[in-house]
Amino acid sequence: MDKRGDVKKNIIALLMLVTIIVIASYSVYSSLCGGTTCNTGTSIVISNDRPNITSITPPGTITLTVAVTKEINVIFNATDPNGAADINKSTANASVFKAGETTRYNYTCTNISEQGNTIRFNCSIQMYFYDGEGTWTVNVSVQDNSELSVINQTATFSVNALDDVDIDDTTINWAGLTVGSNDNQGDAITFTNKGNQNYTKINVTGSNATSGSNKLAATLFSVDVDSGQTAGQTYLNETTLEWAGASLIRGAAQTEVMYTYVDIPGAQPSGTYTGDSNWAILFIE
Repeated sequence: MDKRGDVKKNIIALLMLVTIIVIASYSVYSSLCGGTTCNTGTSIVISNDRPNITSITPPGTITLTVAVTKEINVIFNATDPNGAADINKSTANASVFKAGETTRYNYTCTNISEQGNTIRFNCSIQMYFYDGEGTWTVNVSVQDNSELSVINQTATFSVNALDDVDIDDTTINWAGLTVGSNDNQGDAITFTNKGNQNYTKINVTGSNATSGSNKLAATLFSVDVDSGQTAGQTYLNETTLEWAGASLIRGAAQTEVMYTYVDIPGAQPSGTYTGDSNWAILFIE
């Protein structure tokens, strides 16, 4: 029997066994065989598998909260073929984004369950009242202990329109006016956008003011985006007119101030005049 041949068969059988069980790359370093003894060296490299994100639960359709933030939750499952212990929990994070909008982040997701090779994370994200309506995309990611990462951006959700404009005062007053005077400035009214809509136009409908049987016509009242005006204001009437130069965009602290004016004709009887009806202010996208 050729013992050297037996040595060769044992080496092949060993290498086949390693290949089947470990499923790894290998190399064999052979020294020169002397007599019936042959020395070998074996190197086995076991590769690391990247984690996977197997499911994402987006927040669904949401309506933001007027003037403040709203917390939404993104839940996702991360699975690692090398076991859940290989997932670096501290690297789990989520964000939501939309073209033209500020991306909202959470870098500290919570591990809410762990089973087998899978960890389930819950990520709380603060969205702002002025974040745009429409479809937003969810971005979640995580790394394993070898810093191999996985990113998933397949889930979306919708943000509803939020129309809300706040007014700081509901009355306009003038005092101590004299007949024959023009461009008398009254109270200024501040409008604040507390929603997520851009209002590119603002329409105003005026009204007459009366004192007994005497009348100040609606056409004597005017509004402007600036104070101290003596020309160029938008004069009102009892039908809807666009307030020139006025708009109210969305944002953290977006306002528009309406400066009010009235002209008093020279023959106007004195008295205390009260509006026949409220002015109507219409905000248009």
